[in-house]
Amino acid sequence: MHSFSRFRKDSLPVLSRFSSGVYYFSRPQDYCMPMGRSDSCFCLLLRGEVEVRCAQTVLIARRGQLLYWPEGVPYHSFWKPENGLISYIAVYFRLHGHLNRREGAVQPGVFSPCDQFVLLSEGNWLRPFRSLADHYRRAGGLSAALDAFYTLYRQLTPLLPENQAFRPEIRRVLAFMEENRERDFRMAELAAFCQLSESHLYHLFKQETSLSPVVYKNRARIRRAAELLLSEEASVEWISQRLHFSSPAYFRRVFRKYMGMTPSAYRASGGQRL
Repeated sequence: MHSFSRFRKDSLPVLSRFSSGVYYFSRPQDYCMPMGRSDSCFCLLLRGEVEVRCAQTVLIARRGQLLYWPEGVPYHSFWKPENGLISYIAVYFRLHGHLNRREGAVQPGVFSPCDQFVLLSEGNWLRPFRSLADHYRRAGGLSAALDAFYTLYRQLTPLLPENQAFRPEIRRVLAFMEENRERDFRMAELAAFCQLSESHLYHLFKQETSLSPVVYKNRARIRRAAELLLSEEASVEWISQRLHFSSPAYFRRVFRKYMGMTPSAYRASGGQRL
């Protein structure tokens, strides 16, 4: 898996999703996300406190602290108001690959700059984050918001630990699954593509990712469903059929299992819930 943890001057991350905003809550919040987020996020806490539990790790962020939320990592978050209010600025993004400026070509794939939650060292983040969010919500301000994002990205990603490096065979498997999320392929096809036996593929994949190939395939399909729910004015039935679920009812059940909410609730939330 390619890591953007150290930003290369001759390349730029290519975004498949990007948004930002300032969010407010007046009551405690409790969110369980069994499959994690479908994108990465930098969250600057303005007021209140958030406790994030994932695997064996517990992180607590308070006013003025910056927390990185990785893509696809299960977690449970607990939000506590300060003087009756929780507020934060969030920058959500998903990387599609990176652009090599020397060659003018994009290396495809889905990448995350870091695969763990990180409480970043305190700094003067308020002004750049507020400026980015203001540009994003202003009509015609997307270009300025993207410029602000890339500036922050260069500053913040060197503070993140490096991703785990997968074996070349598993990188090929992951790339195939991500590129074929809308296809109903079988494990035999996947094994043949990687020139491995099904049993060897299963063993290596489970060893490297702690997931079976089937579970990862389902997670990839649900991530695609989440993207379609936010980017398409399509019905749940249409998305279910497009992603080859046996029925809309089964799709709703699987989506809720992995995302912790129904497809309709996810669409209504705009995918911004932390």
